Amino acid sequence: MIEGIFITLGVILIIASRFLYGTYDITLGGDNNNDAMGVFAVITDIVGTLMVVLSILSYNGIIKL
Repeated sequence: MIEGIFITLGVILIIASRFLYGTYDITLGGDNNNDAMGVFAVITDIVGTLMVVLSILSYNGIIKL
């Protein structure tokens, strides 16, 4: 059951990161709000991907959560 919760939360984070990537404007250099949005998009993408991968590995019995 814990694997399903982690997969769900991971997918939500990955979808949120895609929206943040979409609103991140690469042409705005030096804007603190824009830079923070880009960093937050990368962090949510990495955390969401790790949650999904680790929960799939745990479900298959490769690792224990």
